[in-house]
Amino acid sequence: MTTLDVDRNPDDQVVSARPGRGPADWGIWRFDVTAVLSLYVWMFAFIPSVLVFAPLGAAGTPAQMLGILTFLWWYSERLRRGEQAHRHGATIRFALTLYAWGMTASYVAAATRPIAALEINGSDRSLISLTAWCGVLLISIDGIASRDRLELLVHRIAVAGGVVAALGLVQFATKRQWVDLIQIPGLSFNSDLEAVSRSGFDRPASTATHPIEFGVIIAMCLPIAIHDAMHGRPGRSLLRRWWPVAAIAMACPVSISRTTIVCLVVGLPIVVAAWPRHKRRVMYLATICVLAVFYELVPGMVGTLTNMFTGISTDGSAKSRTDSYSYAFMFIERWPIFGRGYGTFLPQYRILDDMLLGILIGGGVVGFVLTGWFARGAVVTGIRIIRTSARGSWSDSLARALVAAVLAAFSSFATFDALGFPMVPSLLFLVIGLIGVLARIKAEKSTELEPDVQPPGVPETPIDGQPASAELSTENSRSEREDADG
Repeated sequence: MTTLDVDRNPDDQVVSARPGRGPADWGIWRFDVTAVLSLYVWMFAFIPSVLVFAPLGAAGTPAQMLGILTFLWWYSERLRRGEQAHRHGATIRFALTLYAWGMTASYVAAATRPIAALEINGSDRSLISLTAWCGVLLISIDGIASRDRLELLVHRIAVAGGVVAALGLVQFATKRQWVDLIQIPGLSFNSDLEAVSRSGFDRPASTATHPIEFGVIIAMCLPIAIHDAMHGRPGRSLLRRWWPVAAIAMACPVSISRTTIVCLVVGLPIVVAAWPRHKRRVMYLATICVLAVFYELVPGMVGTLTNMFTGISTDGSAKSRTDSYSYAFMFIERWPIFGRGYGTFLPQYRILDDMLLGILIGGGVVGFVLTGWFARGAVVTGIRIIRTSARGSWSDSLARALVAAVLAAFSSFATFDALGFPMVPSLLFLVIGLIGVLARIKAEKSTELEPDVQPPGVPETPIDGQPASAELSTENSRSEREDADG
């Protein structure tokens, strides 16, 4: 078994493996954090979300159970190392703490009122899931010690997104689920696999529980896959670099989801804004080509996608969402501060398809505000990295991709019960953790970052509470990076 010391570039002399000197020293449980988080990604991406450990219900997916172990791992290290394990990622860590305490307060508030047994079970499952997501976020911030290991995990997320998208395309083409053939000892199906249709098209879900969740996941992965293709490890062929991007781009339309398109519109401009004009033109041309392919090969698809927005006033799903407002506010008015309890508003009461309303009902105004503060902490940290990085550099590109994924996920909250599904929050909390990793690596002035120059007289800029040199790359280093990216 490899140790956490593997989470370090052999040529890097900045991160020490000696006790108490940095994130590479996690000596109680000798595992590689990147390997564990890679397993976590493969679990939530490749194992169908409806396969769970039955006693835990919806919270019993293999990825969730691994997330619980990462929280225990992180907490044991926190006790062993004290505050040394917490000197980085202050903005994200503080926002996460407030968010977790707010959700826990709503859990306690629910326990103080008369409550049905089913609601207690739902609240318990939600708290278990939250613990798992927090564990993944915290272990990533403290345990991924170098750019090399961060790059590897980002690459694996991109590949996982490509595989999930490819399976969705196969499902769409064959009109079969296929995932119902997967049997894993110890796991059972938590719900039936049912085909979901729109305008005569069967909507694929891949390994997700619903086509909307599938669409949001691949929309989050697309900016990360683009970054990996343009700035990933050199030496890969054109096909190996770009096939995840192509698969995801082709799969987004077949989800036939407004939420997916909204996520793309919110996230992609952040990535594209840093590109030179010729790269933007290539992207526009590629988008036109994808739509042309669907127009020719799948008659009616482009019209269906267009009608989802032009005909929204008569759309049944949109009307269902707006009709939920008056129903939801009956609960919000009754429990306005801490809500009726995190996870106690069950799907059998009503399908809201609106996570923002769900948070107001379950967590009250306090939970709603702290959720927004949590999102702000992630985005602000990412923007700080972007502002202190040379445009087009590796750190600038990765920060933009991660921020785009976070904003895409949070934008889906308005049209989708995102936290009620396993895959979206699993990826969201991991991506937020990776923003913290990137901020920490830059703050430590790791020699693994692209060569930067600190001109005389330019003050250092603090990133996330830590001093960091301004990311002003020389023209030569940028040219070399672009040449390596092809």
